[in-house]
Amino acid sequence: MYNSSQFRDVPDHQEVFVAEVAESNIMFDLLEPDEDATDIQSAARYHFEQLSRDNEADPNHTRIVLERTIPETMLSSTM
Repeated sequence: MYNSSQFRDVPDHQEVFVAEVAESNIMFDLLEPDEDATDIQSAARYHFEQLSRDNEADPNHTRIVLERTIPETMLSSTM
C-alpha cells in the first residue's frame, strides 16, 4: 500500500492508502478523541455510530461486524 498524498490531494483530517496492484484503497478519518472512551475499541465504536447518525443511516441497517486492533508489526514502512 502507498500513501496517496504522494500523488493526490488529501485533506488534513484524512489518511488514504491505495493498493499497488488491486483497485482498492483504505481511508481513515482522523477524529477528535472521545473523552468518555475507556479504550480504543469504544472510541472507534463512538465515532462509527456518530458518523452513522450524521449521515442519517438507518440504525436497523448499520452494525459493527468486527473490531480488531492491527499490530504495529503489520504496518509497512512504505505507508
